[in-house]
Amino acid sequence: MTLWAAYANFEEEEKGSIEVGKFADFIIISRDIMEIPENEIPLTTVNKTFINGVAQ
Repeated sequence: MTLWAAYANFEEEEKGSIEVGKFADFIIISRDIMEIPENEIPLTTVNKTFINGVAQ
C-alpha cells in the first residue's frame, strides 16, 4: 500500500517496500484489518512498532 505513495514522492529507492537498505517504519497489529468487519477495526491493537527497522 505504501509503494505508490513513495513512488509519487520520488522516494521509491528509500521507502515504500520492505527491502534491505530501505527505511522500515511499520507496525504489527493483532488482527488482519483487511479481513475483519469494519466495525471491529477500532478493537485492533498494536503488538509491536518498528521505526527504521528497530523495535521500539
